[in-house]
Amino acid sequence: VFISLIYASAAMWLLRDSQRKLLPWVGAVLLLNAAFFLALIDLPSLEINPFTKLPPGDVLSDGAGLNPLLQHPLMLIHPVVLYAGFTGFSVPFAFAFAALMTNRQGDAWLRATRRWTLVPWFFLSLGILLGGRWAYEVLGWGGYWAWDPVENASFMPWLPATAYLHSVIIQEKRDMLKIWNMVLIGLTYALCLFGTFLTRSGVISSVHSFTAAGWFGYVFLGYVAVAALGYFGLLWARRASLRSTNRLESVVSREASFVLNNWVFMAILVIVFWGTMFPVLSEGVVGAKISVGPAFFNKLTGPFAAVLLFLTGVGPLIAWRRASPTSLRRQFVIPGLVGAAAVIATVLALGDAVAVYPVVFWSLGAFVTATIAQEYWRAVRARMRNAGESALTALATLLRRNQRRYGGYIVHLGIVFILIGISGAAFNEERLENVKPAESI
Repeated sequence: VFISLIYASAAMWLLRDSQRKLLPWVGAVLLLNAAFFLALIDLPSLEINPFTKLPPGDVLSDGAGLNPLLQHPLMLIHPVVLYAGFTGFSVPFAFAFAALMTNRQGDAWLRATRRWTLVPWFFLSLGILLGGRWAYEVLGWGGYWAWDPVENASFMPWLPATAYLHSVIIQEKRDMLKIWNMVLIGLTYALCLFGTFLTRSGVISSVHSFTAAGWFGYVFLGYVAVAALGYFGLLWARRASLRSTNRLESVVSREASFVLNNWVFMAILVIVFWGTMFPVLSEGVVGAKISVGPAFFNKLTGPFAAVLLFLTGVGPLIAWRRASPTSLRRQFVIPGLVGAAAVIATVLALGDAVAVYPVVFWSLGAFVTATIAQEYWRAVRARMRNAGESALTALATLLRRNQRRYGGYIVHLGIVFILIGISGAAFNEERLENVKPAESI
Protein backbone atom coordinates (compact mmCIF):
# COMPACT_ATOMS: atom_id res chain seq x y z
CA VAL A 1 0.00 0.00 0.00
CA PHE A 2 2.79 2.38 0.96
CA ILE A 3 4.75 1.88 -2.27
CA SER A 4 1.67 2.02 -4.49
CA LEU A 5 0.56 5.32 -2.92
CA ILE A 6 4.03 6.80 -3.45
CA TYR A 7 3.60 6.01 -7.17
CA ALA A 8 0.02 7.32 -7.16
CA SER A 9 0.90 10.61 -5.45
CA ALA A 10 3.90 11.21 -7.72
CA ALA A 11 1.88 10.51 -10.88
CA MET A 12 -1.03 12.72 -9.84
CA TRP A 13 1.31 15.57 -8.94
CA LEU A 14 3.65 15.44 -11.93
CA LEU A 15 0.86 15.02 -14.51
CA ARG A 16 -1.60 17.45 -12.88
CA ASP A 17 -1.34 19.99 -15.73
CA SER A 18 -0.96 17.80 -18.82
CA GLN A 19 -3.65 15.21 -18.03
CA ARG A 20 -6.35 17.15 -16.18
CA LYS A 21 -9.23 15.42 -18.00
CA LEU A 22 -8.04 11.96 -16.99
CA LEU A 23 -6.87 12.58 -13.42
CA PRO A 24 -10.25 12.20 -11.66
CA TRP A 25 -10.62 8.65 -13.00
CA VAL A 26 -6.91 7.92 -12.47
CA GLY A 27 -7.21 8.99 -8.84
CA ALA A 28 -10.36 6.90 -8.37
CA VAL A 29 -8.69 3.73 -9.70
CA LEU A 30 -5.51 4.21 -7.65
CA LEU A 31 -7.45 4.96 -4.46
CA LEU A 32 -9.78 1.98 -4.94
CA ASN A 33 -6.71 -0.20 -5.42
CA ALA A 34 -5.20 1.12 -2.19
CA ALA A 35 -8.52 0.74 -0.35
CA PHE A 36 -8.71 -2.94 -1.27
CA PHE A 37 -5.23 -3.68 0.07
CA LEU A 38 -5.93 -1.67 3.20
CA ALA A 39 -9.02 -3.81 3.72
CA LEU A 40 -6.88 -6.94 3.35
CA ILE A 41 -4.60 -5.61 6.08
CA ASP A 42 -7.45 -4.72 8.44
CA LEU A 43 -10.07 -7.46 7.99
CA PRO A 44 -8.01 -10.42 9.28
CA SER A 45 -7.40 -8.50 12.53
CA LEU A 46 -11.17 -8.66 13.18
CA GLU A 47 -10.76 -12.42 13.68
CA ILE A 48 -7.40 -12.44 15.46
CA ASN A 49 -6.47 -9.71 17.89
CA PRO A 50 -2.76 -9.03 17.36
CA PHE A 51 -2.51 -7.67 20.91
CA THR A 52 -3.73 -10.85 22.63
CA LYS A 53 -1.23 -11.99 25.28
CA LEU A 54 0.22 -15.45 24.82
CA PRO A 55 1.10 -17.88 27.62
CA PRO A 56 4.78 -17.56 28.66
CA GLY A 57 5.61 -21.05 27.42
CA ASP A 58 4.47 -20.21 23.87
CA VAL A 59 6.98 -17.42 23.35
CA LEU A 60 10.74 -17.80 23.02
CA SER A 61 12.62 -15.39 25.25
CA ASP A 62 14.93 -14.75 22.28
CA GLY A 63 13.80 -15.12 18.68
CA ALA A 64 15.29 -17.81 16.47
CA GLY A 65 16.28 -15.16 13.94
CA LEU A 66 15.98 -15.08 10.18
CA ASN A 67 16.38 -18.32 8.26
CA PRO A 68 20.15 -18.64 7.60
CA LEU A 69 19.54 -19.01 3.86
CA LEU A 70 17.98 -15.55 3.86
CA GLN A 71 20.79 -13.87 5.80
CA HIS A 72 22.23 -12.29 2.68
CA PRO A 73 22.51 -8.62 1.61
CA LEU A 74 20.38 -9.16 -1.51
CA MET A 75 17.49 -10.43 0.60
CA LEU A 76 17.38 -7.02 2.29
CA ILE A 77 16.33 -5.36 -0.98
CA HIS A 78 15.04 -8.09 -3.32
CA PRO A 79 11.45 -8.19 -1.97
CA VAL A 80 11.12 -4.41 -1.81
CA VAL A 81 12.52 -3.93 -5.32
CA LEU A 82 10.23 -6.65 -6.68
CA TYR A 83 7.16 -5.04 -5.18
CA ALA A 84 8.26 -1.62 -6.40
CA GLY A 85 7.80 -3.24 -9.82
CA PHE A 86 4.48 -4.93 -9.07
CA THR A 87 2.82 -1.88 -7.54
CA GLY A 88 4.17 0.61 -10.08
CA PHE A 89 2.19 -0.92 -12.94
CA SER A 90 -0.97 0.35 -11.25
CA VAL A 91 -0.21 3.82 -12.72
CA PRO A 92 -0.29 2.95 -16.46
CA PHE A 93 -3.24 0.65 -15.71
CA ALA A 94 -5.12 3.53 -14.09
CA PHE A 95 -4.38 5.88 -17.00
CA ALA A 96 -5.45 3.27 -19.55
CA PHE A 97 -8.70 2.72 -17.63
CA ALA A 98 -9.26 6.50 -17.43
CA ALA A 99 -8.63 6.88 -21.18
CA LEU A 100 -11.20 4.18 -21.90
CA MET A 101 -13.73 5.59 -19.44
CA THR A 102 -13.49 9.15 -20.84
CA ASN A 103 -13.19 7.88 -24.44
CA ARG A 104 -9.98 9.90 -24.92
CA GLN A 105 -7.76 7.40 -26.71
CA GLY A 106 -5.24 9.78 -28.23
CA ASP A 107 -1.51 9.34 -27.82
CA ALA A 108 -1.05 12.12 -25.24
CA TRP A 109 -1.76 9.93 -22.21
CA LEU A 110 0.34 7.15 -23.77
CA ARG A 111 3.43 9.37 -24.03
CA ALA A 112 2.82 10.80 -20.56
CA THR A 113 2.68 7.38 -18.93
CA ARG A 114 5.40 5.63 -20.93
CA ARG A 115 7.98 6.49 -18.29
CA TRP A 116 5.55 5.28 -15.65
CA THR A 117 5.82 1.91 -17.37
CA LEU A 118 9.61 2.01 -17.70
CA VAL A 119 10.15 2.70 -13.98
CA PRO A 120 8.25 -0.35 -12.62
CA TRP A 121 9.60 -2.45 -15.50
CA PHE A 122 13.11 -1.53 -14.37
CA PHE A 123 12.38 -2.45 -10.75
CA LEU A 124 10.66 -5.71 -11.70
CA SER A 125 13.62 -6.66 -13.92
CA LEU A 126 16.08 -5.75 -11.17
CA GLY A 127 14.08 -7.70 -8.58
CA ILE A 128 14.10 -10.82 -10.75
CA LEU A 129 17.86 -10.52 -11.31
CA LEU A 130 18.56 -9.97 -7.60
CA GLY A 131 16.54 -13.07 -6.73
CA GLY A 132 18.46 -15.07 -9.32
CA ARG A 133 21.76 -13.78 -8.00
CA TRP A 134 20.80 -14.74 -4.44
CA ALA A 135 19.87 -18.25 -5.60
CA TYR A 136 23.17 -18.53 -7.49
CA GLU A 137 25.22 -17.62 -4.41
CA VAL A 138 23.24 -19.21 -1.61
CA LEU A 139 21.75 -22.33 -3.20
CA GLY A 140 24.96 -22.92 -5.12
CA TRP A 141 25.99 -25.15 -8.01
CA GLY A 142 24.88 -22.70 -10.66
CA GLY A 143 21.25 -22.62 -9.60
CA TYR A 144 19.52 -19.32 -10.30
CA TRP A 145 16.02 -20.15 -11.58
CA ALA A 146 14.00 -23.23 -10.69
CA TRP A 147 10.70 -22.26 -12.41
CA ASP A 148 9.11 -22.20 -8.98
CA PRO A 149 5.50 -20.87 -9.09
CA VAL A 150 6.44 -17.72 -7.20
CA GLU A 151 9.45 -17.12 -9.45
CA ASN A 152 7.07 -17.47 -12.39
CA ALA A 153 4.66 -15.05 -10.70
CA SER A 154 7.25 -12.28 -11.12
CA PHE A 155 8.22 -13.36 -14.63
CA MET A 156 4.68 -13.49 -16.07
CA PRO A 157 3.88 -9.75 -15.77
CA TRP A 158 7.39 -8.94 -17.01
CA LEU A 159 6.58 -10.56 -20.37
CA PRO A 160 3.54 -8.45 -21.41
CA ALA A 161 5.16 -5.32 -19.92
CA THR A 162 8.23 -5.85 -22.13
CA ALA A 163 5.99 -6.55 -25.13
CA TYR A 164 4.13 -3.30 -24.43
CA LEU A 165 7.34 -1.24 -24.31
CA HIS A 166 8.05 -2.47 -27.84
CA SER A 167 4.59 -2.24 -29.38
CA VAL A 168 3.86 1.22 -27.96
CA ILE A 169 6.58 2.51 -30.30
CA ILE A 170 4.47 1.34 -33.25
CA GLN A 171 1.46 3.24 -31.94
CA GLU A 172 3.50 6.43 -31.59
CA LYS A 173 5.16 6.09 -35.01
CA ARG A 174 2.40 4.55 -37.13
CA ASP A 175 -0.81 4.95 -35.10
CA MET A 176 -1.30 1.18 -35.01
CA LEU A 177 -1.95 -1.50 -32.35
CA LYS A 178 -4.11 0.70 -30.10
CA ILE A 179 -6.32 -2.15 -28.92
CA TRP A 180 -3.34 -4.47 -28.52
CA ASN A 181 -1.47 -1.96 -26.35
CA MET A 182 -4.53 -1.56 -24.14
CA VAL A 183 -4.69 -5.35 -23.81
CA LEU A 184 -1.03 -5.51 -22.79
CA ILE A 185 -1.42 -2.84 -20.10
CA GLY A 186 -4.44 -4.60 -18.60
CA LEU A 187 -2.78 -8.00 -18.81
CA THR A 188 0.38 -6.73 -17.10
CA TYR A 189 -1.39 -5.37 -14.03
CA ALA A 190 -3.83 -8.31 -13.86
CA LEU A 191 -0.81 -10.63 -13.75
CA CYS A 192 0.83 -8.46 -11.06
CA LEU A 193 -2.27 -8.95 -8.93
CA PHE A 194 -2.49 -12.64 -9.83
CA GLY A 195 1.19 -13.16 -8.96
CA THR A 196 0.61 -11.57 -5.56
CA PHE A 197 -2.40 -13.87 -5.11
CA LEU A 198 -0.22 -16.92 -5.87
CA THR A 199 2.32 -15.78 -3.29
CA ARG A 200 -0.22 -15.09 -0.55
CA SER A 201 -2.91 -17.72 -1.10
CA GLY A 202 -1.14 -21.06 -0.79
CA VAL A 203 -3.13 -22.31 -3.81
CA ILE A 204 0.12 -23.67 -5.32
CA SER A 205 2.87 -25.36 -3.33
CA SER A 206 6.03 -23.30 -3.33
CA VAL A 207 9.06 -22.74 -1.14
CA HIS A 208 8.24 -19.01 -1.36
CA SER A 209 4.52 -19.19 -0.59
CA PHE A 210 3.79 -17.33 2.63
CA THR A 211 0.49 -18.78 3.84
CA ALA A 212 -2.51 -20.95 3.21
CA ALA A 213 -4.96 -18.09 3.31
CA GLY A 214 -8.41 -19.71 3.30
CA TRP A 215 -11.13 -17.11 2.72
CA PHE A 216 -8.43 -14.44 2.37
CA GLY A 217 -7.30 -16.08 -0.87
CA TYR A 218 -10.80 -16.17 -2.34
CA VAL A 219 -11.28 -12.48 -1.59
CA PHE A 220 -8.00 -11.69 -3.32
CA LEU A 221 -8.88 -13.83 -6.35
CA GLY A 222 -12.23 -12.05 -6.51
CA TYR A 223 -10.47 -8.69 -6.68
CA VAL A 224 -8.21 -9.94 -9.48
CA ALA A 225 -11.29 -11.10 -11.41
CA VAL A 226 -13.20 -7.85 -10.84
CA ALA A 227 -10.23 -5.68 -11.92
CA ALA A 228 -9.55 -7.77 -15.04
CA LEU A 229 -13.19 -8.19 -16.10
CA GLY A 230 -13.99 -4.52 -15.47
CA TYR A 231 -11.01 -3.35 -17.54
CA PHE A 232 -11.41 -5.78 -20.44
CA GLY A 233 -15.18 -5.31 -20.48
CA LEU A 234 -14.67 -1.57 -20.90
CA LEU A 235 -12.04 -2.20 -23.57
CA TRP A 236 -14.50 -4.38 -25.49
CA ALA A 237 -17.13 -1.64 -25.31
CA ARG A 238 -14.67 0.95 -26.69
CA ARG A 239 -13.08 -1.28 -29.34
CA ALA A 240 -14.69 0.56 -32.28
CA SER A 241 -13.11 3.91 -31.36
CA LEU A 242 -9.69 2.27 -30.99
CA ARG A 243 -9.46 0.82 -34.47
CA SER A 244 -6.53 2.05 -36.54
CA THR A 245 -6.74 3.16 -40.17
CA ASN A 246 -3.12 2.17 -40.86
CA ARG A 247 -2.25 -1.42 -41.75
CA LEU A 248 0.90 -3.49 -41.95
CA GLU A 249 2.42 -2.84 -45.37
CA SER A 250 5.11 -5.54 -45.50
CA VAL A 251 6.26 -8.52 -43.49
CA VAL A 252 9.82 -7.24 -43.93
CA SER A 253 9.44 -4.08 -41.86
CA ARG A 254 10.10 -2.89 -38.35
CA GLU A 255 6.39 -2.99 -37.54
CA ALA A 256 6.21 -6.66 -38.53
CA SER A 257 9.27 -7.57 -36.46
CA PHE A 258 7.80 -5.82 -33.41
CA VAL A 259 4.46 -7.61 -33.87
CA LEU A 260 6.27 -10.97 -34.14
CA ASN A 261 8.31 -10.00 -31.08
CA ASN A 262 5.03 -9.44 -29.18
CA TRP A 263 3.60 -12.80 -30.19
CA VAL A 264 6.76 -14.59 -29.06
CA PHE A 265 6.45 -12.91 -25.66
CA MET A 266 2.81 -14.04 -25.50
CA ALA A 267 3.75 -17.61 -26.45
CA ILE A 268 6.28 -17.74 -23.60
CA LEU A 269 3.63 -16.29 -21.25
CA VAL A 270 1.12 -19.01 -22.21
CA ILE A 271 3.72 -21.74 -21.58
CA VAL A 272 4.74 -20.33 -18.19
CA PHE A 273 1.13 -19.75 -17.11
CA TRP A 274 0.06 -23.25 -18.17
CA GLY A 275 3.00 -24.92 -16.41
CA THR A 276 2.50 -22.85 -13.26
CA MET A 277 -1.24 -23.52 -12.99
CA PHE A 278 -1.09 -27.16 -14.14
CA PRO A 279 -1.20 -28.56 -10.57
CA VAL A 280 -4.45 -26.68 -9.90
CA LEU A 281 -5.97 -27.67 -13.25
CA SER A 282 -4.98 -31.32 -12.84
CA GLU A 283 -6.47 -31.43 -9.36
CA GLY A 284 -9.75 -30.13 -10.73
CA VAL A 285 -9.81 -32.71 -13.55
CA VAL A 286 -8.27 -35.90 -12.08
CA GLY A 287 -8.35 -35.10 -8.37
CA ALA A 288 -4.56 -35.04 -7.89
CA LYS A 289 -2.01 -32.25 -8.11
CA ILE A 290 0.46 -33.02 -10.89
CA SER A 291 3.43 -30.65 -11.10
CA VAL A 292 5.66 -30.08 -14.11
CA GLY A 293 9.37 -29.57 -13.53
CA PRO A 294 12.04 -27.31 -15.02
CA ALA A 295 12.49 -29.66 -17.98
CA PHE A 296 8.98 -28.78 -19.21
CA PHE A 297 9.65 -25.02 -19.14
CA ASN A 298 13.18 -25.28 -20.56
CA LYS A 299 12.13 -27.49 -23.45
CA LEU A 300 9.19 -25.33 -24.52
CA THR A 301 10.54 -21.83 -23.89
CA GLY A 302 14.04 -22.44 -25.29
CA PRO A 303 13.11 -22.21 -29.01
CA PHE A 304 10.98 -19.10 -28.40
CA ALA A 305 13.85 -17.48 -26.50
CA ALA A 306 16.11 -18.12 -29.52
CA VAL A 307 13.59 -16.43 -31.84
CA LEU A 308 13.35 -13.53 -29.40
CA LEU A 309 17.15 -13.13 -29.36
CA PHE A 310 17.23 -13.12 -33.17
CA LEU A 311 14.51 -10.44 -33.31
CA THR A 312 16.48 -8.39 -30.75
CA GLY A 313 19.15 -7.96 -33.41
CA VAL A 314 16.89 -7.71 -36.45
CA GLY A 315 14.00 -5.51 -35.26
CA PRO A 316 15.72 -2.17 -34.57
CA LEU A 317 17.65 -2.24 -37.88
CA ILE A 318 14.82 -2.88 -40.35
CA ALA A 319 13.20 0.17 -41.93
CA TRP A 320 9.66 1.28 -41.13
CA ARG A 321 6.87 0.39 -43.59
CA ARG A 322 8.98 -1.68 -46.03
CA ALA A 323 12.66 -2.64 -46.09
CA SER A 324 14.51 -2.76 -49.43
CA PRO A 325 17.04 -5.49 -50.31
CA THR A 326 19.77 -2.82 -50.46
CA SER A 327 19.11 -1.60 -46.93
CA LEU A 328 18.96 -5.19 -45.62
CA ARG A 329 22.36 -5.96 -47.15
CA ARG A 330 23.84 -2.77 -45.73
CA GLN A 331 22.57 -3.50 -42.23
CA PHE A 332 23.14 -7.25 -41.91
CA VAL A 333 26.20 -8.30 -43.94
CA ILE A 334 28.72 -7.65 -41.14
CA PRO A 335 26.55 -8.94 -38.23
CA GLY A 336 25.66 -12.00 -40.30
CA LEU A 337 29.34 -12.78 -40.91
CA VAL A 338 30.09 -12.30 -37.20
CA GLY A 339 27.27 -14.69 -36.28
CA ALA A 340 28.49 -17.30 -38.77
CA ALA A 341 32.05 -16.99 -37.45
CA ALA A 342 30.70 -17.49 -33.90
CA VAL A 343 28.97 -20.72 -34.99
CA ILE A 344 32.23 -22.10 -36.40
CA ALA A 345 34.28 -20.95 -33.40
CA THR A 346 31.81 -22.44 -30.89
CA VAL A 347 31.66 -25.81 -32.64
CA LEU A 348 35.47 -26.01 -32.87
CA ALA A 349 35.97 -24.90 -29.27
CA LEU A 350 33.45 -27.33 -27.77
CA GLY A 351 34.44 -30.34 -29.86
CA ASP A 352 32.73 -33.47 -28.57
CA ALA A 353 30.94 -31.42 -25.88
CA VAL A 354 29.04 -29.42 -28.49
CA ALA A 355 25.36 -28.84 -27.65
CA VAL A 356 22.54 -27.19 -29.59
CA TYR A 357 21.61 -24.37 -27.23
CA PRO A 358 25.14 -23.01 -26.66
CA VAL A 359 25.78 -22.95 -30.41
CA VAL A 360 22.46 -21.25 -31.16
CA PHE A 361 22.52 -18.71 -28.35
CA TRP A 362 26.21 -17.86 -28.47
CA SER A 363 26.17 -17.32 -32.24
CA LEU A 364 22.95 -15.28 -32.02
CA GLY A 365 24.50 -13.36 -29.13
CA ALA A 366 27.48 -12.51 -31.36
CA PHE A 367 25.09 -11.49 -34.16
CA VAL A 368 23.07 -9.15 -31.90
CA THR A 369 26.20 -7.69 -30.30
CA ALA A 370 27.59 -6.96 -33.77
CA THR A 371 24.37 -5.17 -34.80
CA ILE A 372 24.55 -3.01 -31.66
CA ALA A 373 28.26 -2.24 -32.15
CA GLN A 374 27.61 -1.38 -35.79
CA GLU A 375 24.80 1.04 -34.89
CA TYR A 376 26.93 2.80 -32.30
CA TRP A 377 29.96 2.97 -34.60
CA ARG A 378 28.03 4.44 -37.52
CA ALA A 379 26.29 7.03 -35.34
CA VAL A 380 29.49 8.04 -33.53
CA ARG A 381 31.42 8.26 -36.80
CA ALA A 382 28.70 10.46 -38.31
CA ARG A 383 28.84 12.88 -35.36
CA MET A 384 32.64 12.95 -35.47
CA ARG A 385 32.50 13.82 -39.16
CA ASN A 386 29.60 16.30 -39.10
CA ALA A 387 29.99 17.96 -35.68
CA GLY A 388 33.74 17.58 -35.23
CA GLU A 389 33.28 15.85 -31.87
CA SER A 390 35.63 13.34 -30.27
CA ALA A 391 34.50 9.73 -30.05
CA LEU A 392 33.62 9.97 -26.33
CA THR A 393 31.75 13.26 -26.77
CA ALA A 394 29.83 11.87 -29.73
CA LEU A 395 28.89 8.76 -27.70
CA ALA A 396 27.71 10.85 -24.74
CA THR A 397 25.67 13.08 -27.08
CA LEU A 398 23.97 10.06 -28.64
CA LEU A 399 22.99 8.68 -25.24
CA ARG A 400 21.73 12.07 -24.09
CA ARG A 401 19.74 13.07 -27.19
CA ASN A 402 18.32 9.71 -28.26
CA GLN A 403 17.90 7.83 -25.03
CA ARG A 404 15.15 5.53 -26.28
CA ARG A 405 17.14 4.11 -29.18
CA TYR A 406 20.67 3.94 -27.78
CA GLY A 407 19.55 3.20 -24.24
CA GLY A 408 17.43 0.41 -25.69
CA TYR A 409 20.54 -1.09 -27.27
CA ILE A 410 22.17 -1.25 -23.84
CA VAL A 411 19.15 -3.15 -22.51
CA HIS A 412 19.34 -5.50 -25.50
CA LEU A 413 23.01 -6.12 -24.74
CA GLY A 414 22.05 -7.03 -21.18
CA ILE A 415 19.51 -9.56 -22.48
CA VAL A 416 22.22 -11.03 -24.72
CA PHE A 417 24.51 -11.59 -21.73
CA ILE A 418 21.69 -13.17 -19.70
CA LEU A 419 20.80 -15.64 -22.46
CA ILE A 420 24.47 -16.49 -23.08
CA GLY A 421 24.76 -17.35 -19.39
CA ILE A 422 21.52 -19.34 -19.31
CA SER A 423 22.53 -21.41 -22.34
CA GLY A 424 25.77 -22.28 -20.54
CA ALA A 425 23.62 -24.31 -18.15
CA ALA A 426 23.65 -26.99 -20.88
CA PHE A 427 27.05 -27.98 -19.45
CA ASN A 428 25.89 -28.25 -15.84
CA GLU A 429 26.66 -31.66 -14.35
CA GLU A 430 25.42 -32.89 -11.01
CA ARG A 431 26.07 -36.34 -9.60
CA LEU A 432 26.29 -38.15 -6.28
CA GLU A 433 29.58 -39.67 -5.16
CA ASN A 434 30.70 -41.65 -2.11
CA VAL A 435 34.05 -40.45 -0.83
CA LYS A 436 36.11 -42.21 1.86
CA PRO A 437 38.41 -40.36 4.26
CA ALA A 438 41.57 -39.13 2.50
CA GLU A 439 39.93 -39.48 -0.92
CA SER A 440 39.18 -36.45 -3.07
CA ILE A 441 36.92 -35.68 -6.00
